[in-house]
Formats: sequence, structure tokens, C-alpha cells
Amino acid sequence: MANHIYFRASTDGQDFMQQQNCVNNYLTQHRIDPKTDIAKTVVEKVSGTVKHTERKLASLLATCKQGDIIYISELSRLGRNMSDLFNIVTEACERKITIVQCKDGSTIENESIGGKALLFALSLAAEIEVANTRQRTRMALEARKNLLVTDGAFISKSGKVCTKLGRPKGIPNPVAIAAASQSRVDAKIKWRETSSAYKWTMARVAEGMPRKEIVRLFNEQHRLNPEVYCTRTGKPLTEATLSIWISEANPLAV
Repeated sequence: MANHIYFRASTDGQDFMQQQNCVNNYLTQHRIDPKTDIAKTVVEKVSGTVKHTERKLASLLATCKQGDIIYISELSRLGRNMSDLFNIVTEACERKITIVQCKDGSTIENESIGGKALLFALSLAAEIEVANTRQRTRMALEARKNLLVTDGAFISKSGKVCTKLGRPKGIPNPVAIAAASQSRVDAKIKWRETSSAYKWTMARVAEGMPRKEIVRLFNEQHRLNPEVYCTRTGKPLTEATLSIWISEANPLAV
């Protein structure tokens, strides 16, 4: 049996702090050490309306075995589409994978009457929130259009007077920012999956070797074989970089 954690945020501007605190509190209450008892933590920034088969969540589910547990802060982190959420939970139940909602400590399943009722209620709430958000966006857009017709201008959220719809010049597009950020994350993941130096380092971390010793041994090898024993940018390893690697491998690690 292995324990896993899944975090999801919808946009690049959101962080995982609230989810981390929620999961961390649950693990602490149940005497589960995130440093030693968690096999994998999957983190991604993508809309919950995107099907799980097109997200990293699908890969996490594929690697899980019977008896494994996936910890989430709340059901909406798995997604915000009712049918997709039912597919996720159904797959987990059929393969005997447990999904724990750390917010209230409940197990998400659809095999019992109570489980089906809870799943329906939570997934419906998640989908309704998406619909409400879209409705508020449409209403705000219509209000701005009406103000342009009647007054020739409207006040933006930042307090600027705007005389037309659209993003003012010089303001970055958040979609482009999110795409660039995800591209950097994907590049890191790809490098780590193929880097023997990274795998060696994380194996030493798992063994409990002190960080200073890991850095010393790594850089000894770097001097002998700099093309293999190096960071993603080709440089020697520092304690700061090592801390980042450990943190990104498990966001709950100190």
C-alpha cells in the first residue's frame, strides 16, 4: 500500500497553500509523516473542467495499485465536472484505490448509498460553482457593454477608465503566462525523469543522507563528469537547489 497526494489549482496565479495546510493537518492528526509515508505528490495548475484523462491525475491513478490511498483537500480539486468526477471515483473504487477528502476526513466512494449521495452532492456543488462563475463573467461583460453604449466608458477592477473592451496594451495575458509557466514545469519534469543525477540525489534523500553530504558527493562527481552530474542548467548542486528539488517532489516537506 502506498500513499499519494494530489493538489490542483485552476490558474497560475493561485497557490497550493490552503490545500497543503488542509492535507497536512489531516496527516498530522493521523500520524502520517509526509516525508516518509508519502510515495508521490502530484501538483498541477489546470482548470477542473478539463477531463482528468488530459491531466496529470490520470497518470497518478494509472500508477496506483490496490490498497493505495490518494489524499485531496476536497473533492473539487479532482475536478468540477460531475460526469468526470463519477468516472474518477468509479475507477478508484473498481481498482480498490481509496480517495480521502482531508477537509472532513471522509472517504469518497460510490459503492454505498451514503457514498453515492455524498459524491452526488459534492460533485453537483462543484459543477454549480463553475456555472455560477461563468454566469458572473457573462453578466459583468454585458454590464460593461451597456456602460460603453450609455456612458462611453466603464471603470475596470483596477480603477482605470476604459473606453473599449479588451485587455489594455502592455498588460500580460494570463492565459499566455499560465501556458509559459506550465511549459517550464513540464520541462523540469521531463529533465528529472531522464536525469540519472537527479534520481541519484533523490535516492540519497530517501535514504536520509544529510543534505550537506549529498551536495558534497554530488559535486565531487560533477568535477569528474560534469555533463552527467549537474543541475538542469548544467551547474553544480547547491543546498538551495537541493531544497527546491525536495520541496517540489513533496510540497509538504520542510
